[in-house]
Amino acid sequence: MAIQTITLDIPDALYQTALRLADATKRPIDDVVRESLMNTLPPLDDVSAVEVDSLAHLSMLGDDALWDVAGYTASDAEQHELAHLLDVQERGEIVGHEKERLEQILNQHSNMMLKKAHAWLLLARRGYSVPVHSN
Repeated sequence: MAIQTITLDIPDALYQTALRLADATKRPIDDVVRESLMNTLPPLDDVSAVEVDSLAHLSMLGDDALWDVAGYTASDAEQHELAHLLDVQERGEIVGHEKERLEQILNQHSNMMLKKAHAWLLLARRGYSVPVHSN
C-alpha cells in the first residue's frame, strides 16, 4: 500500500484526544490518526463506481439515519410482488414485462442489501454492538 502525505487542520480538542491516545498506547500520533481514519472511512476498493457515491454518502450520515438504513425492510406489498414474480418465474410462465420488473426488484434488493451491510459496518466502526452471524 502506497503512503500519501497530507496536511490536515483539525480542532485542538481532536488533536489533544489523538495525542492522549497515542501516549496511552505508546504509539506515534500518525499511527493513531491513520488507524482512526481507516476505521471510519468506508472501504470502497471492491465496489463499482456507480455504488461508490451511494456508499460514501452513508459514511456522512448520523447514527440515527444509519440505524434506519441498517433496519430497512421491504414493505409487505414489495415482498408480495417479489414472491409473486418468483412464483411465476418458477412455473415458467413469466412474460417480458414481468421479467423486467423481477430484474428491477432484484437489483433494488441487491443494492439495498449492500447499503444495509455497509450501514452495519459503519455502525460497528462507530462502536455500536451489531448482530453477528455465526454458522
